[in-house]
Amino acid sequence: MTALHLQALEWDSNGELAPEDRLVLLNSLMPQCISDVQVELISLMERIPVSVEIPTAC
Repeated sequence: MTALHLQALEWDSNGELAPEDRLVLLNSLMPQCISDVQVELISLMERIPVSVEIPTAC
């Protein structure tokens, strides 16, 4: 079982946990869950908006 590590979490202006930290939390919980719950967590992860940086050529 993977232990959660103490870290600072980022919160949005509306009081919600930042999407990137949601992914970290869900990834930490995933190995500890039964298969039915894992399917639900994967579904949640697919719906979390995450900003993606795309490098461009100069």
